[in-house]
Amino acid sequence: MLFNPLQVGSLTLPNRILLAPLTRARADAGHMPNALMAEYYSQRATGGLLISECTMVAPGTSAFVNEPGIYNDAQIAAWRQVTDAVHAKGGRIFMQIWHAGRAAYPGAADGAPIVSSSATAIEGEIHTPQGKVPHAVPRPLTVEEIPGIVAAFAQGARNAIAAGFDGVEVHGANGYLIDQFLRDTPNQRTDAYGGSLENRARLLFEVLTAVTQAIGSERVGLRLSPLNSYNSMKDSDPLALIGFLADKLNAFKLAYLHVMRADFFGVQKADVMPVAREKYKGVLVGNMGYVGVVVVGAQLALTGNATPGDIQSFIQYVRNFTQPVQQLGNVSNTMQSMAAATERVFEFLAAPEEEQKADAQIPEEWDCPRCGLPAGQDQANPPAPSRNEPYKTHLAYVKERRTDADGRLTLDEVRISEDELRAVDRIVIVACGTAAYAGMVAKYAIEHWARIQCEVELAHEFRYRDPVLSPASMAIFVSQSGETADTLMAIRHAREQGAKVIAICNTNGAKIPRESDAVIYTHAGPEIGVASTKGFLTQVAACYLLGLYLAQVRGAKFGDEIAAIMGELAATPPLIQRYASCSSTRRDSCRALPTPCSVAYSHSASRICGAIALRPTPPSRTLMAAYMALRS
Repeated sequence: MLFNPLQVGSLTLPNRILLAPLTRARADAGHMPNALMAEYYSQRATGGLLISECTMVAPGTSAFVNEPGIYNDAQIAAWRQVTDAVHAKGGRIFMQIWHAGRAAYPGAADGAPIVSSSATAIEGEIHTPQGKVPHAVPRPLTVEEIPGIVAAFAQGARNAIAAGFDGVEVHGANGYLIDQFLRDTPNQRTDAYGGSLENRARLLFEVLTAVTQAIGSERVGLRLSPLNSYNSMKDSDPLALIGFLADKLNAFKLAYLHVMRADFFGVQKADVMPVAREKYKGVLVGNMGYVGVVVVGAQLALTGNATPGDIQSFIQYVRNFTQPVQQLGNVSNTMQSMAAATERVFEFLAAPEEEQKADAQIPEEWDCPRCGLPAGQDQANPPAPSRNEPYKTHLAYVKERRTDADGRLTLDEVRISEDELRAVDRIVIVACGTAAYAGMVAKYAIEHWARIQCEVELAHEFRYRDPVLSPASMAIFVSQSGETADTLMAIRHAREQGAKVIAICNTNGAKIPRESDAVIYTHAGPEIGVASTKGFLTQVAACYLLGLYLAQVRGAKFGDEIAAIMGELAATPPLIQRYASCSSTRRDSCRALPTPCSVAYSHSASRICGAIALRPTPPSRTLMAAYMALRS
């Protein structure tokens, strides 16, 4: 069945695997489709039918900042490269057309009003080019305005056909304008478009009538989501809603009816598919719940009703379905590891007191691990360490290499102008594994010192969630190896959005620093273990230096304040040596951290303590780590 042809309107599909619409927000300025989108869809042309991302039928209705439009001639021409690429590979593609309604963000297009069925707002916040803002309370559409909305859908359908699409899918799901009329929680109207099922469905039926008259019913599909609570949606009786709609939709003779089976968030629990199947007599497309696909494919293979080519295609499609699930599993594993690490730290805190042995005492004045001289000696003219030497702890040397003649902090590898740095209004730290933990520490320092909003993202989730970035954003990518695939792809995504990109890396000449606008090398030497210690500490130090530099450039810190914090960093190695050498010292430091002049330093000491408690390291290795980023 899965690989059998299917007649959908005027199209004969070679198989029954459809690409669900997925809004990727990759359009250029002016909501223009581009070559990247053409490549994306052409890569999937072997599916039975491709359904495009949601496409605006009118300006001022953007919900994702960079979704495409289909309301002017330039957009029609730009879409041609997508449809031509799909058709060149023998594919078929419908355009999903929509109006965001109350899901549009404020200021989407020159202050266009946000409209809906009623003055009910979506809960929570929405991503905008200026950051997250609360959803606006929409203005209810007047009865006189609704024909204009209907006409926009009809014209959007005509434009889609002119752009080379095989048909359109009317988006009546997921809490956008048509769905805002269909369901009774957001729709509080008392006129001809509210109250009864017939009234709430009036806008949908008017849109379908206009669209089918414009391009023919055989070219029109419809998407519904009676259960999905996304965008603060809910209906008092979703089964009655889908039953009513499915029955009435038979009269339109659509190419297909596309029904989302479940709720993203599990708020509403029911199965709408049996009701839809009972009432609707045409082609019914189900979405969500891929277990059935696996079962059907396995049955075909076992019974011998599938060819080797069918089985190969089935395996590929199943892989595509399961990869997101596997990624969720990876996130779950990461969370479990974090929980285990936290539990281990608490074990150390709860351990009984131990008597310290005399030979375990660490003197306040410790010897330099490079030359064996007591601390403070030969600091006037410190010798420059070689590249093979993994550490140098003399503060004088650090000051010499990281400050200019005026005592200002310098980062010679950060080749971004001070004017550009002053314009940064948001920072995102992106990393994987241990580097991500370093970013969590750095967030406190950067926000505290530079007073810039800072977020930490996991690289393997960053590009998939489509973050909002702009030329005023800075993305800091942290990687020990400089070759982490997810981090590298995240860099490319950030650069596509125009953000400034800085890499913090331990490998000179790796791919990640090469593709970044600037780089801070940590020079920590090789790190064999995945749960790194010296790598973690050097990354924290590098982020601290960057935070201090931003604070200096933006005027958030005076020179003497920066010098004081640099002095705190210089005092870090003996503290780390204490933590690494004595469990009682670790425990005591966790219970009563010193209180230097910066909040961020306390956070760093806590994290350092936790890292060493979790994975004890010889002092000779750990001691050198904190200072790697402070040298050239």
